Amino acid sequence: ERRTRIRTTVHWPILFFRNGSGDAIESVTQNLSSSGFYCHSQMPITPGEFLRCALKIPSHDPSGHEKPRVLECRVRVTRVEPGLTDDTFGVACHIQDYHLMVGEERKERSRRSHPDADGCRS
Repeated sequence: ERRTRIRTTVHWPILFFRNGSGDAIESVTQNLSSSGFYCHSQMPITPGEFLRCALKIPSHDPSGHEKPRVLECRVRVTRVEPGLTDDTFGVACHIQDYHLMVGEERKERSRRSHPDADGCRS
C-alpha cells in the first residue's frame, strides 16, 4: 500500500451527514492524515459518495477554558470494506474541503446547518 501522507492513530468522534438528510451517522476515527481518515460505520456508505462531516478535535487548556473545536469537512468516500464485526463497515475518506470551527462560532453555525452536530460525543 502506497501512502503519501503519514497517518496517526487517533480515536476522535465524527458525525457524517448526507445531503438532504438531517440524520447523522456516528463513528470514531481509527487513523487520520492531513488528507483523510479511516473509521468504522454501522451504516452502509457507498464508495464515491460525497458527505459532510463534523470531526470533534479534543483540546486541553491548562487554565480550564477549553473551547470545543470541530473540523467541518466535505469528504469523498474512497473505500468501503467489511468491518471488525458482521454489522460494521470500514470506511476510508479523502478530505476535499474543510473549515475549523472554534467555540461560539461552531455552536452558531452547527445550529444553522446541522442541529445534531453539537451531539458529537467525547
